[in-house]
Amino acid sequence: MKTGLQQYYGLIEGKYFTNVYLYSKEIEVLYQNGNLSLDGTGTVVSLELWKDGASIEGVYNLANDSIIKAQLLLNQSYTKDSPPATLEFTGGTVTIGKSGENYRFNFNIRSSYDVPLAGSFNGPLLYFDYSDKLFLKK
Repeated sequence: MKTGLQQYYGLIEGKYFTNVYLYSKEIEVLYQNGNLSLDGTGTVVSLELWKDGASIEGVYNLANDSIIKAQLLLNQSYTKDSPPATLEFTGGTVTIGKSGENYRFNFNIRSSYDVPLAGSFNGPLLYFDYSDKLFLKK
Protein backbone atom coordinates (compact mmCIF):
# COMPACT_ATOMS: atom_id res chain seq x y z
CA MET A 1 0.00 0.00 0.00
CA LYS A 2 1.33 3.40 -0.95
CA THR A 3 -0.89 6.01 0.70
CA GLY A 4 -3.90 6.29 2.97
CA LEU A 5 -6.56 8.46 4.47
CA GLN A 6 -8.47 8.62 7.74
CA GLN A 7 -12.05 9.88 8.03
CA TYR A 8 -12.90 10.69 11.65
CA TYR A 9 -16.61 10.96 12.53
CA GLY A 10 -16.41 11.43 16.29
CA LEU A 11 -18.59 9.95 19.01
CA ILE A 12 -21.59 8.04 17.64
CA GLU A 13 -23.78 5.85 19.85
CA GLY A 14 -21.12 5.70 22.58
CA LYS A 15 -18.14 4.78 20.33
CA TYR A 16 -15.63 6.79 18.31
CA PHE A 17 -16.05 6.00 14.62
CA THR A 18 -13.27 6.22 12.00
CA ASN A 19 -12.84 4.88 8.47
CA VAL A 20 -9.31 4.17 7.20
CA TYR A 21 -8.49 3.50 3.54
CA LEU A 22 -5.08 2.31 2.35
CA TYR A 23 -4.42 2.57 -1.40
CA SER A 24 -2.02 0.74 -3.72
CA LYS A 25 0.43 2.72 -5.87
CA GLU A 26 -1.91 2.53 -8.89
CA ILE A 27 -4.43 4.85 -7.19
CA GLU A 28 -3.57 8.53 -7.04
CA VAL A 29 -4.88 10.37 -3.97
CA LEU A 30 -4.92 14.15 -4.38
CA TYR A 31 -5.94 16.81 -1.89
CA GLN A 32 -5.84 20.36 -3.18
CA ASN A 33 -7.71 23.49 -2.11
CA GLY A 34 -9.95 21.52 0.24
CA ASN A 35 -10.95 18.94 -2.38
CA LEU A 36 -10.18 15.22 -2.31
CA SER A 37 -9.94 13.33 -5.59
CA LEU A 38 -9.02 9.74 -6.40
CA ASP A 39 -7.87 8.47 -9.78
CA GLY A 40 -6.81 5.11 -11.18
CA THR A 41 -7.57 1.42 -10.61
CA GLY A 42 -5.91 -0.67 -7.91
CA THR A 43 -6.25 -2.30 -4.51
CA VAL A 44 -7.82 -0.76 -1.40
CA VAL A 45 -7.79 -2.01 2.19
CA SER A 46 -10.82 -0.57 3.98
CA LEU A 47 -11.16 -0.57 7.79
CA GLU A 48 -14.19 0.59 9.75
CA LEU A 49 -13.10 1.24 13.35
CA TRP A 50 -15.32 1.65 16.43
CA LYS A 51 -13.37 2.46 19.61
CA ASP A 52 -13.80 3.66 23.17
CA GLY A 53 -11.26 6.47 22.50
CA ALA A 54 -10.63 8.79 19.56
CA SER A 55 -7.13 7.44 18.71
CA ILE A 56 -6.99 4.66 16.11
CA GLU A 57 -3.86 3.13 17.65
CA GLY A 58 -4.24 -0.34 19.12
CA VAL A 59 -4.60 -4.03 18.39
CA TYR A 60 -7.87 -5.05 16.75
CA ASN A 61 -9.18 -8.60 16.75
CA LEU A 62 -11.75 -8.96 14.01
CA ALA A 63 -13.57 -11.65 15.98
CA ASN A 64 -14.50 -9.25 18.83
CA ASP A 65 -16.14 -6.52 16.70
CA SER A 66 -13.58 -3.77 17.44
CA ILE A 67 -13.47 -3.46 13.69
CA ILE A 68 -16.99 -3.79 12.38
CA LYS A 69 -15.81 -4.22 8.80
CA ALA A 70 -12.47 -5.00 7.14
CA GLN A 71 -12.38 -5.38 3.36
CA LEU A 72 -9.93 -5.85 0.53
CA LEU A 73 -11.15 -4.28 -2.72
CA LEU A 74 -9.41 -5.62 -5.83
CA ASN A 75 -9.57 -3.65 -9.09
CA GLN A 76 -11.26 -0.70 -7.38
CA SER A 77 -11.66 1.89 -10.14
CA TYR A 78 -12.02 5.63 -9.64
CA THR A 79 -11.98 6.29 -13.40
CA LYS A 80 -14.64 3.88 -14.70
CA ASP A 81 -17.90 2.56 -13.35
CA SER A 82 -17.12 -1.08 -12.56
CA PRO A 83 -17.50 -2.84 -9.20
CA PRO A 84 -14.40 -4.24 -7.51
CA ALA A 85 -13.92 -7.82 -6.35
CA THR A 86 -14.43 -7.64 -2.58
CA LEU A 87 -13.18 -9.88 0.22
CA GLU A 88 -14.67 -9.44 3.70
CA PHE A 89 -12.29 -10.30 6.53
CA THR A 90 -13.71 -12.00 9.60
CA GLY A 91 -10.71 -13.22 11.61
CA GLY A 92 -7.21 -12.27 12.64
CA THR A 93 -5.66 -9.05 13.88
CA VAL A 94 -4.75 -5.57 12.72
CA THR A 95 -2.20 -3.64 14.78
CA ILE A 96 -1.99 0.16 14.38
CA GLY A 97 0.78 2.29 15.86
CA LYS A 98 1.95 5.86 15.33
CA SER A 99 5.35 7.56 15.46
CA GLY A 100 5.35 11.28 14.72
CA GLU A 101 3.17 11.78 11.63
CA ASN A 102 3.56 8.19 10.39
CA TYR A 103 1.21 5.31 11.09
CA ARG A 104 2.23 1.66 11.01
CA PHE A 105 -0.39 -0.96 10.12
CA ASN A 106 0.38 -4.68 10.45
CA PHE A 107 -2.19 -7.11 9.04
CA ASN A 108 -2.58 -10.78 9.77
CA ILE A 109 -6.20 -11.41 8.82
CA ARG A 110 -8.31 -14.07 7.13
CA SER A 111 -11.44 -13.86 4.98
CA SER A 112 -14.66 -15.78 5.37
CA TYR A 113 -13.40 -17.87 2.39
CA ASP A 114 -10.25 -18.72 4.40
CA VAL A 115 -8.08 -16.39 2.27
CA PRO A 116 -5.21 -14.90 4.33
CA LEU A 117 -3.85 -11.36 4.06
CA ALA A 118 -0.59 -10.50 5.77
CA GLY A 119 1.21 -7.24 5.19
CA SER A 120 1.95 -3.78 6.43
CA PHE A 121 1.68 -0.08 5.68
CA ASN A 122 3.95 2.63 7.04
CA GLY A 123 3.37 6.32 6.31
CA PRO A 124 1.20 9.37 6.94
CA LEU A 125 -2.58 9.40 6.49
CA LEU A 126 -4.54 12.28 5.01
CA TYR A 127 -6.89 13.28 7.84
CA PHE A 128 -10.49 14.45 7.44
CA ASP A 129 -12.59 15.44 10.48
CA TYR A 130 -16.32 15.00 9.88
CA SER A 131 -17.25 15.06 13.57
CA ASP A 132 -19.23 18.30 13.17
CA LYS A 133 -21.58 16.78 10.56
CA LEU A 134 -24.84 16.48 12.50
CA PHE A 135 -26.60 14.33 9.88
CA LEU A 136 -24.22 11.45 10.74
CA LYS A 137 -25.32 11.36 14.39
CA LYS A 138 -29.08 10.98 13.99
